[in-house]
Amino acid sequence: MHQSNVFSVARAWHALRADLHQQSRAVLVGTGAGAAVILVANVLSPQLAGSDFHAAFFPLALVAGGLLFTSTLFAELTDKPRAHAYLTLPISMLERWMVRLLLSTVGYAAVALAGYFLVTLLGAGISQLIRGSAPAVFVPSLHDWRIVLGYLVSSSLFLFGAVYFRRWHALKVVISLAGLFLGLALVAAGVSWLLFSEFTGNFDSIMERVPYVMEACEAGAGIFFWGIMGPLFWFLTWLRLRETEV
Repeated sequence: MHQSNVFSVARAWHALRADLHQQSRAVLVGTGAGAAVILVANVLSPQLAGSDFHAAFFPLALVAGGLLFTSTLFAELTDKPRAHAYLTLPISMLERWMVRLLLSTVGYAAVALAGYFLVTLLGAGISQLIRGSAPAVFVPSLHDWRIVLGYLVSSSLFLFGAVYFRRWHALKVVISLAGLFLGLALVAAGVSWLLFSEFTGNFDSIMERVPYVMEACEAGAGIFFWGIMGPLFWFLTWLRLRETEV
């Protein structure tokens, strides 16, 4: 059933509400498990649940939980009855794409930030009542906000994996990334051999050029990650989703 690609706020809002209802059980299970760990740390080990604990656990809760959640957002496309029901909803592909994009990025990030803060606040209150002292409540730092931005970009790759792969979406994305990095490492080794072959036997000359090569690679990776990766994989997700239209 072909739907118009004109974006409608009303239709997108209804689709978002339906998706929230559909994903609510999985989200509650995941957030409940994470919340339990945070509460235990706050109540039983308040000396552990300080800023160092938040610096380690918040990125884990945000990034690991968010990427796993994102990788399941198009799971219905692998099941024919569910796929037919989803693809014949009276909404456009643009609205389907936009709703899932919002859920995987700002939606999950906002829930993770608010939920983590509230759980640490509750844990601090319980610890204060039991022990008379409370651990630090989570307050996002500049480092935490940078991690949030990094998650928003990284989720684009897993959103594409969710619509591209039919099974084991997150695992296949990770394996694909490992293969890509291995390929890039081989290419880098080949390029380095070509560039430094003339300096064979002159170790000092080679080592003088290594920092410049590393700086160039780091700059290129930063430009790709922060400026290209997100829009590229969001667009590829949109193209792949259009191919599933019935």
